[in-house]
Amino acid sequence: MRSRMFSRENVAEARRLIDSGISESAVLTQFRIKWSLSQTDAERLYDEARRESPTSPRSLMRQEGGEDLVWGFAALLLGGVVSAITWITASPGGTYLLMWGPILYGAYRLFRGFTLKLRASRNSRYAP
Repeated sequence: MRSRMFSRENVAEARRLIDSGISESAVLTQFRIKWSLSQTDAERLYDEARRESPTSPRSLMRQEGGEDLVWGFAALLLGGVVSAITWITASPGGTYLLMWGPILYGAYRLFRGFTLKLRASRNSRYAP
């Protein structure tokens, strides 16, 4: 169970201190003074704030997965729409374009995006 010192506001403030560029020992000292923490509690807060940082591996993986989902959906949609329009406008027995390249690429990016998001959520307790 989280204590008051690990509230969302405290973690956000700790994250700002970490992102300011000062050394880890200086950040830990500030945690200990500001919130009257033991060394162990200060290190736990530091680890939690670092884990939630936008530059953490988990955050970057989640962001990359989101981008893959967007671009995958866009490519899949574009390939499907162009294929559908050419099929609808083709005369009976005529030719039409099947945009299999964008469709396959979109499916690949969607799959990759889902797997990155899933790995980021699975590693949320372990990744720094």
